[in-house]
Amino acid sequence: MRLKPSNAAISIVWSLFLLTSVNGQAVAGEIADTFKKLLSNPIVSRQIDLKQVGIRQPIGLNVQDSTKEFYLPVPPDVPLIDASLALDSHYMRPEGGRTTFIVSLDGYAVSSRSLSGDNGDASLSIGVDGSPRPNGFVRLGLKWSSIIDDNVCHDELAIGNIVQVMPSTTLSYSFDSSKINSLYTAWMALPQSVKILISGKSLSKDSYDSAWRIGVALERAGKDVSIISIPQQGDTVDLSELNIPQELLAIPAFAALSSGDTHTLSSPQEAAAFLLMSLAGGQADIALVDDALVTAIDQAFSNLADQVRTRDPEAEKVFTDLRKSQFSAIPTTKDAANSKAIHFGALAGRYAITIGSQAGGAASGLFDRFWRQTAVTSNLIANKVVRPTNGADNLSRSVFGSTSNTLDIIERGSWNAAFDLADVGVPGKVPGSVDLDLVVSPGASEVSPVVAVYLNDYLLGAKKMNAQGNREKLTAWIPAYALLPRNMLRVEFLRQRYYNGCKERPQAYPVAVLPSSRFNIKAGPEVNGFATLIGQLAGNTTLFVPQKWMSEASTSLPGLIRIASVSGIAPQTATLSSDTGAKSVKPEGPFIAFDTAVEGLTQRVDVQNDRLVLTEKDGSVLYDVTGLNNLAVVQVASGTKQPGLIYKTVGSDFLKVDEPFMWGRGTIAVIGKKGLLAQVDTNSDDDLFTTDEEHPLSLADPYSWFKHLPWITAVVVASFLLLLLRARSVRRRKEAKE
Repeated sequence: MRLKPSNAAISIVWSLFLLTSVNGQAVAGEIADTFKKLLSNPIVSRQIDLKQVGIRQPIGLNVQDSTKEFYLPVPPDVPLIDASLALDSHYMRPEGGRTTFIVSLDGYAVSSRSLSGDNGDASLSIGVDGSPRPNGFVRLGLKWSSIIDDNVCHDELAIGNIVQVMPSTTLSYSFDSSKINSLYTAWMALPQSVKILISGKSLSKDSYDSAWRIGVALERAGKDVSIISIPQQGDTVDLSELNIPQELLAIPAFAALSSGDTHTLSSPQEAAAFLLMSLAGGQADIALVDDALVTAIDQAFSNLADQVRTRDPEAEKVFTDLRKSQFSAIPTTKDAANSKAIHFGALAGRYAITIGSQAGGAASGLFDRFWRQTAVTSNLIANKVVRPTNGADNLSRSVFGSTSNTLDIIERGSWNAAFDLADVGVPGKVPGSVDLDLVVSPGASEVSPVVAVYLNDYLLGAKKMNAQGNREKLTAWIPAYALLPRNMLRVEFLRQRYYNGCKERPQAYPVAVLPSSRFNIKAGPEVNGFATLIGQLAGNTTLFVPQKWMSEASTSLPGLIRIASVSGIAPQTATLSSDTGAKSVKPEGPFIAFDTAVEGLTQRVDVQNDRLVLTEKDGSVLYDVTGLNNLAVVQVASGTKQPGLIYKTVGSDFLKVDEPFMWGRGTIAVIGKKGLLAQVDTNSDDDLFTTDEEHPLSLADPYSWFKHLPWITAVVVASFLLLLLRARSVRRRKEAKE
């Protein structure tokens, strides 16, 4: 991705270089004053909608009493400026009755409306309190109530009365970036689409290694990642949003950028002018600092200063001060750049996080949710940061984060918690079952409540509860096919409504998921597809990357980051291996091979430039097509001693996957810009789902113990006979004594 300047950047640069004297000679002091004035208000504006936090389809509220909550991220502990919420929603009310739509922010009701008519617009725009949020979220709550009749015996399940909330619902706000005083706050304040600045198209192994680790950490935090590089002479750049002021055309580098949609940079000065405008417009959120980046920034200032000096020799000091004050995030000399430094500072008047070329692994651990709040300063040297290794056979519920324990349930309610496979903490092990400690209070109905457990929308099991207000345990087996790199556990509570002869309305009764709930972990299953491979890749995995990928880092990194992220790679502990000179590699542990031959691989995928050939398990050709491009094919390794993935680029261009996706059921996947396009399963049905001998009895047939009845009867009868013999023996001894 190339840098793209904004109109704000143009204004800054125009003001910086404006020549203000009658004779055409610039006054250096006025240039400096103008620049300082324009950069004295480092206000950053943001917009985040529901789509950016994962809500891609309209959300419907259509039961009698329905509630939804959404968490919209904002910089923690930083006041918001001019914050507002634009709720995009509409309603339908064909069944009549009384309807109420309540909107709340951070638990406080801010709007309550009674909606009438068959349908209409339920949108609103409302101001948001600018107080700092320590947790880093604005909590949006929606409550919909629809009552058809005051007679409680009437059927109130009015499924036609519905409010739909659209993914375009948007929170807009600004904040003063000078209020950010720690790396933790800076990380949490990153926009949804994060741009990583690298020194050029080609990177050293250390810098490439650091870049992909940071990219994966960002994707795990729910961000979209783009890679941008320092523009160079010969690059083609986008000028569609440029509007160079007439006064600035006196400088040749800017005059060359004044027209056209695209332009090929013909000189280092043009590249420097384009870089300065782009960075001043906030086109970099994270910078990967290595010697090449420091040199590129210094050289850009030097090249541009030469042209400015010809117009006004006194302006040279302005450029010197600019490099020191407004680019403080980037060291001024290569010797000052610490390869393990993580820093937060100014970058062209804006603020950015800079990460050293050998700090990527530690930074990905530092910004993981386990450690991120410890980053309380703006400048750190990170040698190593990883999660604690879990040596036990279980994981406490703490891996779920701070999820509320107790719910009030009338008819149905759910408790949700998310966790990563990396949270397991033991390479090669995965959650094998979950023990839930539950408390369900008695209700008015005599029908026992039911609890159902889901993982990633797979039903793991269900159980009737005694509901006496005491702790009850529900154990559910977790099949390998249900696991993903990031998982969602859902516990559904279902109660039977109670109607006391139409004399009272149903009331809510509490239920709770206790903190003593935990996962039981076990060794990962035998690899027979993407689903069973994920747990193996969450530990000390090796990424084999050819030198060509590092030579074209700006285009190869996006694909590598996306594949590593969806595969559950732990960026803190994985290893990057480049070309060794051998024709093929021999992995010594779990791996992903990017365009790299692997020794002993059973070939089911053959790629020859733009030709892709896929074969079945018996060797018959399944797919043979030529002329493909912007695709990749991924195969689960078979025939090798170590579990892994084989990634092959189809066509001449590196693939950039625009849409998030997850591996599904299969052993071969074809991937395009929109994600997963096709899957092939070369296993038999029996290979896909392995049985587990440790399937908990609590979720089996509740009467399954009857199959053991003959043995139980035999033991009881034998025990009874032994007691009779013992009693007879005692009686005989007593008679003998008498």
